[in-house]
This record gives sequence, structure tokens and C-alpha cells, in this order.
Amino acid sequence: MKKMLAVLMAAVLAGSFAGVCALAYSITTDTHLTGEAYDADGDSVVGDYNFAFGDKVSADFVPAGKKIYIEIGDGTNFLNDGDTTHNVSADELADSGEFNFRLDRDKNGSLLDSVKLVTKNLDGSGRKNYIEIKLKETTRTEERKVTFDVYFKARHADDGDRWESGDIANTRFELWVDNPVEDGDYADIEAGQNVVFNPISNERNTISWGADDDVACLEFEADDDSRKFYAKLSTKIDRDIYEEYGDPVNAELFFRTFVGSPSIDSTSRATLTLYNPWNDCYDWYGSRYRDVRPRDVHIYLVDSDGYLEDLTDRMTYADEDDTEAGIDGWKIRVRSLGTYVISDRDLELDWGGIEEAPPIEKTEETPPPAPKPGPAPAPTGSHDAVGVSVMLAAASATAFALTRKRR
Repeated sequence: MKKMLAVLMAAVLAGSFAGVCALAYSITTDTHLTGEAYDADGDSVVGDYNFAFGDKVSADFVPAGKKIYIEIGDGTNFLNDGDTTHNVSADELADSGEFNFRLDRDKNGSLLDSVKLVTKNLDGSGRKNYIEIKLKETTRTEERKVTFDVYFKARHADDGDRWESGDIANTRFELWVDNPVEDGDYADIEAGQNVVFNPISNERNTISWGADDDVACLEFEADDDSRKFYAKLSTKIDRDIYEEYGDPVNAELFFRTFVGSPSIDSTSRATLTLYNPWNDCYDWYGSRYRDVRPRDVHIYLVDSDGYLEDLTDRMTYADEDDTEAGIDGWKIRVRSLGTYVISDRDLELDWGGIEEAPPIEKTEETPPPAPKPGPAPAPTGSHDAVGVSVMLAAASATAFALTRKRR
């Protein structure tokens, strides 16, 4: 027994020693980065976002909803033994057969859409390896600190002894994420832009949305404690609404979606103008090719469940002299901004754009009589066999009892 205990103790100690040795060879170092950061267009954003590269990667301002690319360098080093360098290239780190790439979310990690390892030609000098950071869009009006770690973990030891299995190259990120802010009593915002508007209290404030074409305008008298609000206007098509309402009546639809449905802090209701999208429908020769009469246009508000409410009777059509952009449009007084659909014809909401089939008439029928019970099934012999077995068992028990009594 003592010999068995000694053998077990020796095995435990050997295993523990092996584990310590394994831990001793595991190294965590910093991933070598070049100090370059780019946006999706390949433009450097190091200065724009105030990036700093050191024991961690930090940035004072990163716009929400953006993609950022951090370039990986060729100088990652797991071994520091004096004059000898053991650099690991970016291509080797990016080789999934050599290293696992992982993300560890920390504070406000929910703002991260994804963090991936990618290969791109962003700066025009050839394909390179990058850490791609994609941030989610947010309607919040205050900045938030986002922290996370990304690391490369060696799958196995290197043949050249530059790293051991389990070695880790780590990078810590600390990013302050916010939306761009437009201050003042007037802002000219591009449609689709993520932006927060900071109105001037007790002043008349105006926002115009557009790019190549003017899309909408908001005018309001801010109260004495007006707050910032998310002011993104999207013109993206809603396919579900098009299929449900537009296609059945062959309508042309334009969408004006104020993301987050912001409320406006104003002394009275704000004035929203939706500019006429058919105002500029001319061909190369200056001839009008799409003539939509304003009186034929219908405007709808999309509720939270995706249903449409007809606002046409509540809208006032204004000619170019009465609008901020000098373009005809429809005006309405609002407390908050939602999603609007401009249609060149009535969408016939009574049947939701799809004609329903007439209901099927049902008639009551007398139920058929219950079937009469048929003759009992003929015996198969199985019940007789069971009866015989029971009788034999009883006889055996009686014989056994008589035998014991005689004894």
C-alpha cells in the first residue's frame, strides 16, 4: 500500500513540475504595430482621432459606426536575450496555422460590432495585415470609453525557436467613442451622416439635410434648457414597406428616416419640411420627364410596428419662396421626428396594399352517426395458452405445499 502511495505521489509531483515548466516557457509580449491607423477609405486617422501607440493603443475621439484599421508590423518579439533578435513577421502572426487570433471585450464592449484580422491594400503600397475594428452605430449624445484586448496565441512551438506553444502577443485598446457634434443655431448635415446637433438655447435653430440634393429641413425655437439630440437622417429604402404597400399599386416611394426618433426641446412645435423629391426630374435636354403633381402625393408616418399612418391631410404644401432651400415641399409641425414615406399615389391602407381574399362561407352539417360495434374478434389461442399456464402454476404450488406437509 505504501509503495502504491509513493508511486501516486511521484506521479503528482512529476505532473506539477511539468505544468510549472510549461508555464515558465509561456511568454506574453506586446504586438508590434507600425503606428498607422486608417479609415475604410484608406485615409490616415492618426491625427484626426488623436491616436497614441505605446504600452496600449489609445484614441481620444473615434466616431461611432466607423471602421478603423490598425497596421501590424514585423517586429513582434517573444524572446529578449540581449543582442539576438527573434522577430516574428506580421504575415506569420496572421497565419491561422501558427497563431490563434482572439478578442477579449472589456468596458462598453457592446459598442464593438466586430474585431477581425484582415489583409488589405489600404495605402496603395501593397497588401498588409491589419486589425479591423468595427464600431456600432449609437444614438447616444455623450462619449463612452471602450476598452478591449486582442491577442495572438501560438498554436505550437516554432521550428526556429522564436516562440513556444502558448506564447501570446497582446494589444490593449482604449478608445473614446462618440458621434460628431454640430454646434450652433445652423447646421448643414449630409444625409446618412452620424451626427449630434447641439442647439443654442432661446434661439431659432435650423438644420438642413442633403448632399447632392436637399432632402429635409427642421426649424425650431429652442427652449432655455435645450438638449443635444441624434440628428441622422437616412434615405435608405425599406424593402418590407415597398413590397407590402408600394409594389401592389406600382408606387414610387421615398423614405426619410430620422434614426432614433429624437424629440425636440422647443418652446413650441418644430416645423419639419420634406422637400419634393420630384422637384428636379429633368433629362439631359432640360425637358421634364417625371411630372408628379403635388396634389397626387401622399405622405405617411411609419409607426413602431411598421404600419403606415396617412399624414397627407396634416401636411401643408409650400412653394420655393417659403422654404429654407428654395425648393417646394411639405411642412408639418412636430414634437419628435420619425420615419416618413413620400408616395406618388395613394397606398390604400385599408387592405395594407394587398387585396384580401373573400372569407370562405362555412355551413353546419349534421354529424354522421357513430358506427355500430362489430362482432367480437375470433380467439387466436394466445388467451388459452395464458390460462393453461396459470392452471399449471397453481397445480405446481399445491403439489409443493402437500409435499412440505407430508414432511
